[in-house]
Amino acid sequence: MDGAGTAFTVDAGHGACDGGVAVEVLEGADTVVRGGRILPGATLRGGEACPAIMLKATVPVTLTRPLGNRVLIDAVSGAALGHGGRTR
Repeated sequence: MDGAGTAFTVDAGHGACDGGVAVEVLEGADTVVRGGRILPGATLRGGEACPAIMLKATVPVTLTRPLGNRVLIDAVSGAALGHGGRTR
């Protein structure tokens, strides 16, 4: 989390033939829910194979207002990732 409490990064993995990763947030009065998705990649031609490797993407996220006392929640697991400006 940056000093203003409005920006952070998310590290995520994706396949070599994927188009990357997108992170989206839903901001509420008491919570900020963050989720991610894999972006579509190029279509493979007949006989082409995708390398079986995972790539790492670091995705910047900017909130419309500081996290403050809101709880940062993972959209998939529902787990609290941080509170009061402290994230894990």
